[in-house]
Amino acid sequence: MLKNATLGRRIGFGFGSLLAILAVLGLVAVTNMVRVKTKATMLAVEYVPEVSLASELERTTFRTMFEGRRYVLGRHLPSWDSGQEALGQVKANLDKAAQLAANAPHLVKLKEQVPEAQAALSEYEKLWQQTKQEMERWQAAEDNMNKAAPEYMAACYTYLKSQARKQRAETTTVGMLDRAWKLEKVNDVIDVGNALRLAAWKAAALRDATIMQKAMPEFETITKLVAAMKPRTKTSEDMANLNTVLSTAATYKKGCQELIDVLAALDESNKQRLVVGDQVLEIAQQVASAGIDITKKSTTEAAGALATSSAILIIGLLVALGLGIFLAITI
Repeated sequence: MLKNATLGRRIGFGFGSLLAILAVLGLVAVTNMVRVKTKATMLAVEYVPEVSLASELERTTFRTMFEGRRYVLGRHLPSWDSGQEALGQVKANLDKAAQLAANAPHLVKLKEQVPEAQAALSEYEKLWQQTKQEMERWQAAEDNMNKAAPEYMAACYTYLKSQARKQRAETTTVGMLDRAWKLEKVNDVIDVGNALRLAAWKAAALRDATIMQKAMPEFETITKLVAAMKPRTKTSEDMANLNTVLSTAATYKKGCQELIDVLAALDESNKQRLVVGDQVLEIAQQVASAGIDITKKSTTEAAGALATSSAILIIGLLVALGLGIFLAITI
């Protein structure tokens, strides 16, 4: 066909062929670059921010849960403020995640998980406030117990010293035996009081309400001991001390019961907070994992598109070079 064509047509055909090859190469290059740009834009605008927010949500949730444990287990009051601050950061991260999900059409996992995380966080806030109320109840009960215990012991020792003094003044065997009996009983009252205080301290330290529950019947022992001592107590001063023992024991008993209730309530709220906190953590981990998987897939596809584009360009240039040489020889 080229043998019978004029020189101008031959040259035109050669240049036309080269232009066609270049046009195809340009089209392939532009198409692949657009694909890469689309993937890169999705990564920069959607998936990378999603992973970043999920990681931040996980970090602040861990901190919130840690401050909660420190507040309850260590009775570290500043941890309440730190926990509130961390909780606010969790809420802020969820708000950012909700806004990102609303503006990013490809973040399907995030759109599904944000409402669940917000519901879990709302439940955590309620439990956090309940925890503070229980801790305040504990502190109030402890204050009453710490006030009643010294008064209880003071009344016991005052009674004991009174009986010891009167025993030294006794001249009859019957009188001395009566004083010795009273001294024995008041020492029993002191021992029971000490045992109750030790049980309260141990229960509080170990956060174990059953320790205090097992000790509660000892308050009845105090009542019985004092009831046996009263008929044999003659002076109004000693009787007043026994009445003080009973009233302070009643106050201490009320505080111990409050301690039992508070420890049980705190144990339950701690379990619930742990469950809810784990839900938020799991959601954050799922979102981050999904974002990372898609990021890996997108970067792999982008790298493949660039590799394909490079290969086609090289092949196209070789074809164009070969065609140019062929046309140069034949023309």
